[in-house]
Amino acid sequence: MNFITIGQYFNKLHSAIFLLLIVPLLLFATLHLMVSGAPPDAGIANYIIMAAALLDWLMAVVIFNKKIKSVRHQQGLGAKLDRYFQLTIVRYSILTSASLLLAAGWYVSRDDVFTWMYLGGLVLSAILWPTAPRVAGDLKLRGDEREMVYFKKDNF
Repeated sequence: MNFITIGQYFNKLHSAIFLLLIVPLLLFATLHLMVSGAPPDAGIANYIIMAAALLDWLMAVVIFNKKIKSVRHQQGLGAKLDRYFQLTIVRYSILTSASLLLAAGWYVSRDDVFTWMYLGGLVLSAILWPTAPRVAGDLKLRGDEREMVYFKKDNF
């Protein structure tokens, strides 16, 4: 990814994440507004979809925590931030897939549990949001690198 300043890096990162989060949000809202009628009986499918969404959430956290260790050993702040960007997009792509599963689960069963789980996924996305202090902490930056990221200053 090309960026000149740390501020520009965070703008691009946040824009990419917003795009990933808006797709399931629009789908879920559209389904809630357009679909009516008696909910069909989904039975065991509800539990399978809920388990798959929970597994996706767990997978997003585990994969990120496992891969971040190799990112910390990159040479140079630019390389670390590039790899962090890629890893964060993977994390939010997995979270998006869980949200799409929950939208499909709601469509199949019309069960409000899927709506609550979707809102829980949004809360998880907010908790994992890559702020400057979080990025500095995840990458375990020290000294000038930490100051540059933490306060979004200086050019490359």
